[in-house]
Amino acid sequence: VLVFSGRLEYGATHGTADIANLVEVLSPPDFTPQALTGVDFELPIYPGLQLAPDGKIYYTHTTWGQQIPEPSSRALTVTGTSGAWTALGQEPTHPRREEGMSVLLPPAQDGKILVVGGSQARNLAGTPVLQAGGGGPSAMDHIADPGDPISAEILTTGATPSWAPAPGGGTTTHGRINGHLVLLPDATVLVCGGHNHYKWK
Repeated sequence: VLVFSGRLEYGATHGTADIANLVEVLSPPDFTPQALTGVDFELPIYPGLQLAPDGKIYYTHTTWGQQIPEPSSRALTVTGTSGAWTALGQEPTHPRREEGMSVLLPPAQDGKILVVGGSQARNLAGTPVLQAGGGGPSAMDHIADPGDPISAEILTTGATPSWAPAPGGGTTTHGRINGHLVLLPDATVLVCGGHNHYKWK
């Protein structure tokens, strides 16, 4: 079990926004935590991460907070208690996925990750609202692009990772932020809950 990101304990400081960049490994049978070396990298809190059949862990851009600028697409390779992040060299059409959703599609061996919805809060000047200094709901006026919440893309993992619009035009009928993707037994993806705009609008 790997543990990523999150807030540090009360009173601790680290990085640019007090987000933990240490990755911990919890190994059976007793699951005693141990630091994973070589992987210190600051992800947003609640980062969307998916384990693919190639053994790598992919960052899907689905996050929760905007305390730091959005990192580029990347994958983590783990060997024992060490690892390394590798940039994918390609970004999704809609990289603004705060409060979006992701799921590994069946059959898992195809290594395709569906990413749906999300966006990024902007202020009246049209710039991202980074909240390391506070900011708060009053600073958020609109989402970056009305096309963000209805966007759907697939990240194909493996030797040459690539992003592409999801089948059916790469959009959903309704915008989705803060929703859920649920895999059903017949390989259908159920999209439920959420709303079509930013949570503080």
